[in-house]
Amino acid sequence: MLMWLFTAREQLNKQMVQTINMAHAILYEFGTVADRVCTKNVKVLKDGFAEMRNKYRQMPEYLHMELTLNALEEQLDALSEKLEQIDDRIEAIGKTDSMCKALCTIPGIGPKTAVAFVAYAGDIGRFPSSRHFCSFIGVTPRITGTGGKIITAGLRKSGIKTLKRMLYMCAFTYFGHSVRKGVMSSWIKSRLNRKGYSKRKIICAIMNRLCRIAYSVMKNGKTFEPGRCSMIA
Repeated sequence: MLMWLFTAREQLNKQMVQTINMAHAILYEFGTVADRVCTKNVKVLKDGFAEMRNKYRQMPEYLHMELTLNALEEQLDALSEKLEQIDDRIEAIGKTDSMCKALCTIPGIGPKTAVAFVAYAGDIGRFPSSRHFCSFIGVTPRITGTGGKIITAGLRKSGIKTLKRMLYMCAFTYFGHSVRKGVMSSWIKSRLNRKGYSKRKIICAIMNRLCRIAYSVMKNGKTFEPGRCSMIA
């Protein structure tokens, strides 16, 4: 049942992107370009609509424009409100559920990602190992070539797309913070110094490692211990 929150959130996000793209297209057609940096900022789009209303109020077809803009504004407001309600609910679960709080002790894992792990994992006992769990989520690197050599930088296309996107942001943030603050672990340093090991491959490797750590935390029901993980130490 917890998965329904993420399924609904995914669908609403798609609708939000479609509505925003339509709003940008209308604004662009009439010479108003909303700030690309704030592409998901509803206020920026509404300001663009207000500018259009003031500029073209005397047009014979203004009524058509007004109806279209009103429909888009109502859709944006409704979607924003629904997404905010779902996000608030997920955040609340992440901060109160004992398993989610344990997962949040893993560096880079926040409440939303923790809830997603719990939602999609279900009974963690059905996975005999962390490798099976990673394969289920879809964060196992694609292996090609002889000797199991990794020659691709991506992950398998199968798996849980919602959780993979969250894990990518977790890994990207963790890696960026480690580089900026100069607190890279020996695990990350060894991969940076490895020939042909790009930053993208490192992020994919961090995703896999975070998933394995999450499996261990859920399996044992204990909080994360930094000293026992080479990715942190």
